[in-house]
Amino acid sequence: MDNLMKKIIIGIVGKPDNTTNQWSYIEINNEIKENLNVFGALCIGIIPQDCKYKKSGFNDDSLSEKDINNLKDIVSLVDGVVLQGGLVSNSYEKEIVKICIKNNKPLLGICCGFNNMVEALGGNLYEDNSNIHNKYGIKNVHEIVINKNSKLFNIIGTEKIFVNSIHQMIAKKDSVKNYTISAICPLDNSVEAIEMPDKKFIVGIKWHPELIKNEESMKKIFEEFVKSCSTSSSMSSV
Repeated sequence: MDNLMKKIIIGIVGKPDNTTNQWSYIEINNEIKENLNVFGALCIGIIPQDCKYKKSGFNDDSLSEKDINNLKDIVSLVDGVVLQGGLVSNSYEKEIVKICIKNNKPLLGICCGFNNMVEALGGNLYEDNSNIHNKYGIKNVHEIVINKNSKLFNIIGTEKIFVNSIHQMIAKKDSVKNYTISAICPLDNSVEAIEMPDKKFIVGIKWHPELIKNEESMKKIFEEFVKSCSTSSSMSSV
């Protein structure tokens, strides 16, 4: 037990899998887990406890005060949190964003996780009609420009990189609230990354670094996230 307490524990927020009619499953992205394992972190799943499941996902109307308190208790057990990509967003994911920000708990949001971060603080998303971003696969499809004064730039070390793009929803500059915009896509000026500079690590990105893990810049994102988690207390109260 003492040895376990020395480990960095990262919670990956589970998402509903709607591929079967017989059972309801919660998914954890294995590529994300592997990228965190490389830097010495252990991963566990974070799932809602009482929120009612329906065929299309979780019923957002059923997120009660008890559910929220359960999420607070679970998040208090981990040193950092990852919000995964996916096709469906749920209210418990947005609630976890608020918990992490309030308690300065390191948070990395990927693709749909980025969306949940934006919406959790009152921002808006828009359907992408440009045909720029919905390019399913691991291939890098467009360039992003990173703010030189951002945490993301300090991590990656360069102003321009190419990324994959697997999403149908975008955020515009004026639709992001309470975050600093740290990267944009110059093709349509949509937001590619957000952060909170005054926090340990509150970063959301639109692309999928777990799928281009052989690129050094993508490794640095996971490495820096794990480092930030090492300064967090896994048993601190939220």
